[in-house]
Amino acid sequence: MRKALFLLIILFALHSSSFGQYYPYVPKLFVHTSVSAGELSQDFKSIPMTSGYESPLNASNSNLHFTDGQYKSMNIECGYYLGHNRNIGFGIGLNYTAQLGTMKADSFHVEYQSTDYKRNTFRQVISSSTSLEESVKGTSVSLPIFICYRKKIFEDFYFTSNLGVLLNLNMSYKATTKQTSFNYEAIYKFVTSGGYIVTEYDNSPLANSGDWFITQQQFLQDKPGGDVATYFANMKANGYTVALDAPIRNKTNNVVYKPASIGYFMNADICYKINHRFYGKGGVYFSYQTFKNTVHDTKLIIPPNGFYNSIMNYATDITTLSYGFTFGMGMYFLY
Repeated sequence: MRKALFLLIILFALHSSSFGQYYPYVPKLFVHTSVSAGELSQDFKSIPMTSGYESPLNASNSNLHFTDGQYKSMNIECGYYLGHNRNIGFGIGLNYTAQLGTMKADSFHVEYQSTDYKRNTFRQVISSSTSLEESVKGTSVSLPIFICYRKKIFEDFYFTSNLGVLLNLNMSYKATTKQTSFNYEAIYKFVTSGGYIVTEYDNSPLANSGDWFITQQQFLQDKPGGDVATYFANMKANGYTVALDAPIRNKTNNVVYKPASIGYFMNADICYKINHRFYGKGGVYFSYQTFKNTVHDTKLIIPPNGFYNSIMNYATDITTLSYGFTFGMGMYFLY
């Protein structure tokens, strides 16, 4: 309470030094800092999450969707007003933004060519046993370049607005995976070659009925009500790449997007002149940004160690809309 009272006294003292005085000119140069926070929405273009696997079959995954979006940003800008009335000007700044939210994909399934611990070729079957859900935090640094407008409303109050572009210098995401697990199953096709029985990849979408199926469906078909969990645990102990509800090995991934993209922003504020040098401001903020990702051929999940790559790797184009409130303080120079 004492600190708040002390701050009010200081602000009153600063303002009282200029209250009632008339300044024939509005300052030309300004520097201000501000913080902004609000809601965030994102749209995606993406490639299939199954694209990194060799000779994939029966591949499917649900679309990516983003929820619970929020943003927080910090800004420092300087600008210069032109002409006698000082209504129109231009400026440049530095912006740091953190984007928070949840990325989801409801399902994942792929069958592809692989080799086991004996170097035998077989069909690896991977499917998600839960939805894929990640908490993501995107951080970006950009240069705002803008034109600015200022209009006096009445004594000590001004309306200001900035409109410009955001030159994005970098964009990266840190994705932390929530409770996500996968099922690993296997299908072996046996053939005779040179008098020996060997395995090969069954590349038919519908595997041959004579293949050896290490799958939940086949086990429960052969032994209804059997202990499928124990069966898979025993097969895994014998060296086969199978498991049920296997957790991922790593929960955190970093994904870096291409720099040098361009966004747009606009803000409108009411400024209060504390004295002829200092002012405070508050208003609304809106931005539109796009980011691109050069996706490499990467597997979403790699058995048997369970190394996991974030689903953010597969979002090739991200369009971001941010809107919220902004507050700040600034200083004038050069009458």
